Amino acid sequence: MNPRSSWIKKLLVSSTGALLLLVSLVALNYLAGLVPLRLDITEEGLYTLSDGSKRILSNLDGQVTIKYYYSESLANAPLQVKNYARKVRELLDEYENAAGGDVTLEVYDPQPDTEEEEWAFKYGLQRIALPDASNLYFGMVVLSEQREIAVPFFDPRREKFLEYDISETIARVTAKSQPALGILAFLNVSGGQASPLQPREPEWAFMGELKKIYKVELLLPNLTKIPEHIDLLMIIHPKFLPSNVTYAIDQFVMRGGRLMIFADANARTDRQELEKQQGIRFTYSSIPDLFEGWGLVFDKTKIVGDRRLATRVNTQSQGIVDFPLWVSFRGDRINRDSVITSQLEEVTFMDGGFFEPAEDFRYTFTPLLTSSSDSGTIDNFMAQMAGPIDISRTLEVDGKERVMAALITGTFETVFPNGPRKTQQELAGDPGTAPEDAAGPPEGHLDRVEQENSIMVVGDADFMHDQFSVQRVSLFGRPIIQPINDNLIFLLNAVEFMSGSRDLIDIRSRGTFSRPFTTVLDLQQAAQEKYQQQEKQLSDQLEQVRERLSKLETAQGEEGNQRVILTPEILAEVEQFREEERRTQKALREVRKVLWQDIENLGRTLLALNLLAVPLLVAIIGFAGYYRRVKRSGGRN
Repeated sequence: MNPRSSWIKKLLVSSTGALLLLVSLVALNYLAGLVPLRLDITEEGLYTLSDGSKRILSNLDGQVTIKYYYSESLANAPLQVKNYARKVRELLDEYENAAGGDVTLEVYDPQPDTEEEEWAFKYGLQRIALPDASNLYFGMVVLSEQREIAVPFFDPRREKFLEYDISETIARVTAKSQPALGILAFLNVSGGQASPLQPREPEWAFMGELKKIYKVELLLPNLTKIPEHIDLLMIIHPKFLPSNVTYAIDQFVMRGGRLMIFADANARTDRQELEKQQGIRFTYSSIPDLFEGWGLVFDKTKIVGDRRLATRVNTQSQGIVDFPLWVSFRGDRINRDSVITSQLEEVTFMDGGFFEPAEDFRYTFTPLLTSSSDSGTIDNFMAQMAGPIDISRTLEVDGKERVMAALITGTFETVFPNGPRKTQQELAGDPGTAPEDAAGPPEGHLDRVEQENSIMVVGDADFMHDQFSVQRVSLFGRPIIQPINDNLIFLLNAVEFMSGSRDLIDIRSRGTFSRPFTTVLDLQQAAQEKYQQQEKQLSDQLEQVRERLSKLETAQGEEGNQRVILTPEILAEVEQFREEERRTQKALREVRKVLWQDIENLGRTLLALNLLAVPLLVAIIGFAGYYRRVKRSGGRN
């Protein structure tokens, strides 16, 4: 055969094969788009809805429309927002696909002076002004029948809770009625006069905020049954609850009701002056029957003090001092993996207690707010009699972290298997009867909750009082509330979470879409530690110079008839400090420079690997295949 003809034949065969392969790939890709098959291969299943979300969608009674607004046409939108917007859209697509036709997703790009922008404004979506004066929209509104609820802005910082936020919005807009919230309070949360000798108090701010969303009902302390229509029960500062009330709370949990208990080791807002014994007020609270029955330890007489998280307070005699009994939770002392606390910056407890699981604890215990290892405890009476300085000197740190707010989940069992225990008055007629003995459970008694439930326990009740959470101001004659910390937000988040459906509680925290380079983060962390160390040295130098200046000025004032003169020594020391400050700032700039050089070098290395790794791997595989074929053919092509 003519070698040239053979070569042409091989070329035609190869070209035909390549063309067929290309056509096959295109056809396969097109057919794959028609098949409703989605595969999530991310490590944490970021694009797979949790079982809780799927149950919410399967129980929809009517059509739900999600209107997603994102200013996609803005070229100068932040890159972080662009990437997050794409992922939000992909997750919303998953909701539409999983709903089986009950959810319709509509996507809008609200450009300036368009009908889409007008509707985005009407729905209450947040408008973000960019440096070039353009407006960025990034939110959604969910509509069902005559109701609508908007998510004004998708904050990238809530990335891990994206699924929860979407599912919670759908659940709220499709709910048939508002959740009923019952409050059993032993503090004057509703305002008015606690006694004729006291001035009239306003309603606590958190009560007004709750009434905007929930049907709030104040319960009497002598109740024998929690009303059937109550979905969530808040018990604030429970003091000396009788057995029949405790039993009613237990049965409320058994029928699936949500429960929040705010106990306290020393309630400073307790105004019950009638409860006195030897001059000491009973300002602590607890529900020992329930706590012990659940396997939970809470010592109502022990108050947590934390030197690292101490709050600065202004005293009349000693000025501003650190008060360790007022614990300000910050940073990693706040659970960042919980929907309730993930976005909180600072929550302050006043004279709070702590919880810990006992050896027989059989439920899930999730800490929300935890003290640092620089904490210890003092007795209740000490807090009532001593001042901040004395308490700071007395507090002994034991290196133990203490949980001061927690979420307990599980399939709870009754702590009263025989019904409510007899009261002391009932036992008086039969001294031989033990408190545990009873006539037996009453009709309708429940031994076990049918499905998993949640109970939230908090070791402080003062934190929700206006004095410790908000500031009331007047704006154009209209009273408004300004939070002074995240206390109010913490409470509202907790109520919202606890009043949600069980399906919402089952929704896990989403994994983080962003996959940062850990090596880069390590470099940044190392530089940050070095930066902080040098900054601390600079601050120490500044403090030393100030002390030196103060001493020199005082001495000069005494010698010069109280006239302060800047002597050459003072001027020289000031100039010396300024020179040290300039050197330190130069060193800090050098640290940042070296840091970014390391990061840029790492980035170039990763980029080179990304560009060359795959072609190099293909070349190696091709060469290996060619070598094997040549070897088998004895050197013939």
